[in-house]
Amino acid sequence: MRILSFGGGVQTTALSILVAQGKVNVDAVVFADTGCEKPETYWYMDTYIKPLYQKLGIPFHSIKATANWTKEGLYQYCLSKSIIPDVKHKWCSKGFKALPISRQFPECTQLIGFSVDEAYRSDKLAHIEGESCWSGYCSH
Repeated sequence: MRILSFGGGVQTTALSILVAQGKVNVDAVVFADTGCEKPETYWYMDTYIKPLYQKLGIPFHSIKATANWTKEGLYQYCLSKSIIPDVKHKWCSKGFKALPISRQFPECTQLIGFSVDEAYRSDKLAHIEGESCWSGYCSH
């Protein structure tokens, strides 16, 4: 199963356009909701992205994102540990996005959009250790 991991940003919007153009094939789209997204992200997703995938006949799933080491969402986890999410190391992307999706959809390939200047991420996150979900990364 090929899943587009939709994060609400420019990169996954670009992947969504490629899906709509028939250049990238996916079986489903999944939004791992950390509970920390901006209201505009939810509005954009509800107004444009969900209707697009409905029109394409591709299921869109929203799942509550919790890391495998906690039952808390990202906001509660950071508060309880008195930490700030580290954008540089992308631990929140792995723990609160990729891992919850792989648990919900075992044996999947996750397509995750990233910028050309983030290409190093494909080497570091190509396989999520201990999980059966391989992640494929696209850059367009």
